[in-house]
Amino acid sequence: MDNNTKVDSVLSEEKSPMMFDERMAKTQMWHFLILTCLPIPLTVAAFVWFPPTLTNILEFLVMWFLTLVGVICGSHRYLSHRSFEPVKSLKQSLVALACMGGQGPPVVWAAFHRRHHQFTDKDGDPHTPNQHNSKYNGVFHAAFGWMKRHEYPNPMVYVPDLLRDEEIGAVNKHYYKWIALAMILPALVEFAVTQKPIGLLTGFLWGWGVRSFVLSSTIGYINSLNHLIGTKTFQTRDNSRNHWWMTIITLGESFHNNHHAFPRSAHVGLYARNLDIGYGLIKLWQWMGLASNVQVPTPQRVESRKISKEES
Repeated sequence: MDNNTKVDSVLSEEKSPMMFDERMAKTQMWHFLILTCLPIPLTVAAFVWFPPTLTNILEFLVMWFLTLVGVICGSHRYLSHRSFEPVKSLKQSLVALACMGGQGPPVVWAAFHRRHHQFTDKDGDPHTPNQHNSKYNGVFHAAFGWMKRHEYPNPMVYVPDLLRDEEIGAVNKHYYKWIALAMILPALVEFAVTQKPIGLLTGFLWGWGVRSFVLSSTIGYINSLNHLIGTKTFQTRDNSRNHWWMTIITLGESFHNNHHAFPRSAHVGLYARNLDIGYGLIKLWQWMGLASNVQVPTPQRVESRKISKEES
C-alpha cells in the first residue's frame, strides 16, 4: 500500500473538522512559550545590552526576508490557496523556510488559514478580532493570545491535498529541526565573522530572537488590524481591510481586503500601482521556469467586484 492509499484510507475514517486533546495542549503551550513569547525578552535584551553590528543587521534582514517569504509565498499563497505551482526544489525550499519562520508546521498553518477563510470574522474563525467585548481584547487575541490554547482544524478535513503530497510532507515533518537550524545558523555566522564566543549570543539574539519577534508581529498585525481598520475596495462577507502603508514589510499581504475578495489570486495587490513583492517573486520564479499555473483574476472580474462610490 503506497502513501497516498494510506492517506485516503485515513481520510475516509476521520472527518471531524476540529480536534484537541491534552497532548496537543502541552505541545501548544511549549510552542507558544518558546516561539512566540521568548523572542520578546530576547528582543529587549538585544536592543538594551547588545547593540547590533553590521553583520547582526545583515543576519536579521536576511533571515527575516527568507522566513517571511516562506510564510507569505509558501504557507499562504502556495499551500493555503494554491495560487501557483512551484517545481519540487522551490516547493520544498518554501516549506523549509516557512518551518524556519516558527509560525507552526506549514501544513497545519494552511489548515488554520483555510478555516479562517471558511468562517472569517464569525464564530469558528480561530483568530478574528471581531468576536470580542472590546477592540483591545480583539486585537490582543488575533495578534497574540489565540496561539496559547485552541482547537486544531483537522488536516484530514482541511488540507487532504497537502497530506497526499509526499514532497511537502518530507520537509514539513522535520519542523522542529528546521527551527533549530534557524536558531543556530545566524549564531554560527556571527561567530565565524567575529571569532569571539560573544558572537554566538549576538548572532542568536539578532538573527533569531529579534527576527522571530518582527515576523510574528507582522503576521499578528495582518490577523488583527487588517480586520479592524483601513480601506475596503471590494465587497466581502467579512471585515477585511487594506493597508497600503504596510505593503513592504508584509510583501503585499496588507492589501487584505483584496485578498479576501480574490483569495486564490497570486497577485494580492491586484493593481500595478499596488506594490506586491510576493507576487513579484512568484512572477520571477515563473520567468525562471520554477513556477507555473499562476492564478490572477481578469481585470474585468476585478472591476466587477469593486465597491461603487454609492456603496462606499
